[in-house]
Formats: sequence, structure tokens, C-alpha cells
Amino acid sequence: MAVSTVLVNKENCYHEVFYPCDNVYGILGEKPQRELEVNYSLDEFQIRGLLVADKHESMLITAHTSAGKTVVADYIIAMCLDNGKKCFYTTPIKALSNQKFEEFKNKYNSVGMMTGEITVNPNAKFLVMTAEILKEMVCSGASLLKNTGYVIMDEGHFIGNKERGHIWEETIIGLGKNIKLAILSATMPNSSQLAKWIVGIKNEPLHVIGTSKRPIPLEYCIHGSKSGRVIHVKMGDEKVNKTALKTAISQCKLNGRGIQELKDLLQYMMEKERLPVIIYCSSRLNCDTYSELVSSMCFLDEIEKELMNEAINSILSINDDQFKTAVSEIENYKQRMLNGVAVHHSSLMKLTKEFIEDSFASGGIKVIFSTETLAVGLNMPATSVIFTSLFKFDGKKRRAFEKSEFIQMAGRAGRRGLDSQGLVVFSLAETANENLLFELMNTASEDLKSQLNISYSDILYYAEKNNLEGLEKMMELSFKKFQNVNINYETAMYKRMIDLLIYGDFLDNEKKITRKGRIALAGRYSENYLVIGELAMSNWLAYMEQKGVVELFSMLQKSDETGNEEEETKSFHREFLEKNCKMIYEYERKFKIVKHDKQYKSPINTKYATAMREIYGGGLIHEVAKANGMYCGAISKKVTEMRQLFESLVSGKCLRDDIAKLFRSIAYKLREIEKNDVSMLEY
Repeated sequence: MAVSTVLVNKENCYHEVFYPCDNVYGILGEKPQRELEVNYSLDEFQIRGLLVADKHESMLITAHTSAGKTVVADYIIAMCLDNGKKCFYTTPIKALSNQKFEEFKNKYNSVGMMTGEITVNPNAKFLVMTAEILKEMVCSGASLLKNTGYVIMDEGHFIGNKERGHIWEETIIGLGKNIKLAILSATMPNSSQLAKWIVGIKNEPLHVIGTSKRPIPLEYCIHGSKSGRVIHVKMGDEKVNKTALKTAISQCKLNGRGIQELKDLLQYMMEKERLPVIIYCSSRLNCDTYSELVSSMCFLDEIEKELMNEAINSILSINDDQFKTAVSEIENYKQRMLNGVAVHHSSLMKLTKEFIEDSFASGGIKVIFSTETLAVGLNMPATSVIFTSLFKFDGKKRRAFEKSEFIQMAGRAGRRGLDSQGLVVFSLAETANENLLFELMNTASEDLKSQLNISYSDILYYAEKNNLEGLEKMMELSFKKFQNVNINYETAMYKRMIDLLIYGDFLDNEKKITRKGRIALAGRYSENYLVIGELAMSNWLAYMEQKGVVELFSMLQKSDETGNEEEETKSFHREFLEKNCKMIYEYERKFKIVKHDKQYKSPINTKYATAMREIYGGGLIHEVAKANGMYCGAISKKVTEMRQLFESLVSGKCLRDDIAKLFRSIAYKLREIEKNDVSMLEY
């Protein structure tokens, strides 16, 4: 049972400490013990975060985007390193881990990174990593955790993410009590509930510190595609002006706006000096299409254009075949960038993304069309943001933005120290939805809810450690149960999944992991790891050509934008794969993992099969991408993912010798393909 004491309750700072009934919290000092090199006065919530760090106690910092939470992280990192302690910094996405690694390695001496794809200096005192890596370290009791002072969880509100929130939850449960937490989060209405849960698990104090006031207020407007007017509907924390909202929607076309209306809006924003701007698009294709259609507009003055031309030409002058793919991609975007227009999404090559990010930060790019990638932590604030849609594809279906997602994206508007306010404009390509717009602009975010989700891989992981009891204990300690949500469904599903794994020979009758189970566990970074377990145990693989095996496994690679795009192509590889996929589906029906009347939906995706086969046969990435209408970055990402899958399967040391030799050979060749074009490599 946790109790709490409110230490500060002001408009610009809130500080409440939660602690066990039989425990006390440290009395804070009057000023931080260390000096910070910043060229501005710290806000009160930042100072209080530093004072808590001085007492070596855990904290949850909640504040809007760009409020300055990273100041507290910097203080903790320096403190840990000076005290001879390790410090871990986790992020939800690899791109943010990469950016933070680049930022921190210029500040501190002993910095490393682990993302699953890349491992740099893993024995460093300070490690940046994705949330999944830390979870695996915690569950395995990794020796790297020894002598760790703090774990800093950036974007901590991801604990409420429907797809991946359970990662943060399981990590918090498993972390040793001697390791302190610093959770950096967007505003969180039920932060006190989360704090009480953590205190109950750790039996240690936790401070909730934050501010509900944005340092830079946001103005919300709707662009009337009929009238061309930009209509103000809300300012800062004020209520939405319903009359203005109705007026604005009446001035929008029923089927949304066209490209001319977008050009007119950008011209208006340029005249009003509301650039730079991030324009959010619902797909990568839309990013490219819109940027191409407005690329005739120039947003740079003569000096800026000349500097941009020099910067681009310096990249294009790299006369090294190993960079040919990225250089060719930058060449494709050159004319747009010379006018101050660019795109940003996960299918760009790393070199291209970094060049665009640097150009945006330095003022060479004024208009950037982006998917949601710029909303998650990347340090690229703008004066304004434009929403062209209120919907996204979440990996499974197209849906409206959740309020927390919208707040993150809108929060990129307004640069601290440069803008007096940020501008958020809705210029929708779809028919405007009044209720959805009103709901999103309502300031309050939703309460975080537990996303407890037990998977086959969790069961196999704990079974391999002979510790299924640990998984059951984790369910009992979950945030979901703390929120008084009945977990009978999860408990029943857990038992059914064990029965399925025993039936499919992934576990034996004593719930010990089998060879097939170890193979599936090694392939868990693919969504279809049970199918992979079946494939690797099959005799057929030994008789296939390597290109055929690559094609077979590429059909299990997920298309992460528009869903699996199936082609009605018949081949032995597809039929063999479909047979194994249907077998797992029948297992799930038998044990009521899925409803009996749920129709089979093939996980097979042929989108990358041809491209992967061509590349494995010697085709050049940029040529294969062009021939198949794909992004170089998307294909290179799939090459890396497949290489990692085969390496993981081999490292599991559970394959037959002939299959291990086959997979090792494929992994080696895929790595050589990556080496031949270093622009594919992260580092």
C-alpha cells in the first residue's frame, strides 16, 4: 500500500512523492549538487527532478513535448558515470536510439548502443537501447545489469501502447529493486495510479514531477478547402470554439482538399512566416506524391538555396561504390530539396534521413512531408504542423489517431526559444469529421491502460529458463491487475497456449522446451515464429536452392505500411508455406486461441519475394527497387531483417547440422550484400 505527500502544486510544476507506508523518502536539497551546462534558466519541474536524482530515488517526469525533460536525463547520466555506476537509456524505436546515441557519444566518454540490429560498445558504462533489448536483459538476468544506477525510459507513455506496451510493463516488474527508474513521459492523467503500482512492486519511493503547462502554446486552425481561409478554432488550453469549428467544416469540401489548396496553404504560411512546417501524411507514398506536387514552389532565399546546393553536391560527389544506393536516393530528391522540400519516413536510407534531418535543423529544409516518424522523440521541432489526415495504418488496420498519438504529433509545433506559439493546421484530404476533430483537440489525454499480453514467445522464453512460475508471477503483479481489471481471460488464454505448444511439440508433456520450441524461440523476431519452427524441422529445406529458401522466408516478411499484399501466384514455395501456416491456424482453432468461426487469413506476403530473390542473385539494390516500384530503404531493411533472422536461428544451436549450414551460408551472403553497400548499414 502506497501513500503520498504533495510537495508542490503550482500551475507550472507539480511534485508528489509516493512511498510505502513503512518507508520514507529523502529530504530534497535546496539546489542541485552538480552544475549543468545550459544557456537558459531551468524550470522548477526540471530543478526538482535534479534534486530527486541527488537522493538516488526513482521518478516519473510528465510534461509536454519540448518541455525539457532531457535535462533531467543528462544530469542522471553524468551522475551515474561520475559515481562509477552504469546507466541505461531506453527508447521505443531504433531511429530514436540511433539519434540519442549520436547525441550522447559527443557528450560522454563511455557510450554504447544495442538495438537488435546494431551493437556498439556493449560493455560501455552508458548504453542506449530499444525497450525490447532491456526487457530481454531483465528477463534473462543479464550480467550487464550489475552495478546499474538508473534506467531512463524515454517516451514512457508507451506503456499504454496497444501493440508494445506490455514490454515496458514486464521490464518494470522484472527490474531489480536496487536499480532506480527515471521515466520520461508525455502528460499522463493517471500518473498517480502508475506511481502507486510501481511503488507496490519496488517497495521504494517514486516521485511524480511535471507540468501541465506547455512552454509554447498551440494555436489550432482548420484550412477551409472551399474558401481558402485558415480558421482559428482553439488557442492553448482554451475550449474548442464549436461555432468556429462548424463554420470551418462547412467551408471544407466533402471529399477533402486537392493539391492546389495545399499549395495555397503553404503560400499563406510562408507569407505569415510560419515555416518550417512538418506535414503529416498517412503513408510513405503520400509523402512522396505530395512533396513532388509542391516541389515547384521554392521556400528558400538565394543564399539558402546556394548553401543547400553545396551541401547536396558534397554528398553526390562521394565517389564510392559502397555508397551508391544512398547517393542515388539523394539524387532523386535533389530538385525538391533545392526548393526547401523533403520527405521523412522509415523507408529512406539512413544517410538520406540523416542528411534531411540535419538540413531541417539548420534551416535548409522548410517543408517536410512525414509519416508519424517525426512524432516519436526525434529532435526536429517546427514552427507549424499540418495534418493531411486523421487516420493511420497501425500494422493491422486503418484507424483514427488515438488522442495520445495526436498530442505527440501536434506537440512538434513550436520551437522553444524561437517561437512564441506553435501552429497546428488541419488540411484534410478526406471529408472532415467534426466529432473526431473536437475529440482530438480536447486537451486532456486518455488514462494509460495496461496492455498485458502473453505470447507464445513469452511462454517459450520462460520455459527455456525452467521458470514458467516467473511468467505467472508477472501476470499477478501486472499493472492490469493493479487497475482492478479481471485477468481471468489472460490466465485462461495462457493455459490454452501452453496446451497448443505441447500439442505442436514446441513443449513436452512436462512443459519443457523442445528442439522445435527452441527454433521457434530463436525466430521470435518474426511474427510467424511458430511457422518458422515447423519449416526448420522440415526435410524439404535441405533440398532447396538458397535462392528458394530466401524467397520462402521473404514471404513471411511483413509489409509495414498497407498490410500484406498478396498476389495469386502459385509455386511450390508458396504452397509449402501455406500448408504450414494453415496448420498453426488449425492448432489455434482447436485450442480456442481464435474463435472457431474465424476465417483463415494467410500471413503470406509476396511483396518482397521477387525483390529478395533478385538481390540474392546479384541484383543491385537501387536497380531492383526501381524495377519493383519500392524504396531502397524498405528493401535494405528486409535484407537486414532476414540476415538477422538466419543468424538468430543458427546461434540458437538447435538446428540439424545440414539446416544450420544452409542458414549460416545464407546469412553470410546477406551480410556480404550489406557490406557491398555500406549505406545500408546503420553503423
